[in-house]
Amino acid sequence: MDRPFQELGFESLTAVTLRKRLVAALELALPVSVAFDYPTPQLLAEHLADVHEEQFGTAPVDDGSGLDDATDDELFALIDNGSSEESS
Repeated sequence: MDRPFQELGFESLTAVTLRKRLVAALELALPVSVAFDYPTPQLLAEHLADVHEEQFGTAPVDDGSGLDDATDDELFALIDNGSSEESS
């Protein structure tokens, strides 16, 4: 999870889609530039945990999804699939 989003093929539209999905799923206030401000999945995950704790007073709970073991390509595929569903 240390490959930069841009290396994974992220561009502006993909980054905005990621942000929209994160806001919807996590109910966090995030800037539009979040994927560029925190350019790797690891940095973004750490930031999201910090923001969650700031906004809700607790660290996020592991939902058992197993995403912490996912590869960069698997994570990108999840985001890409989500943006395909949104456009249909």
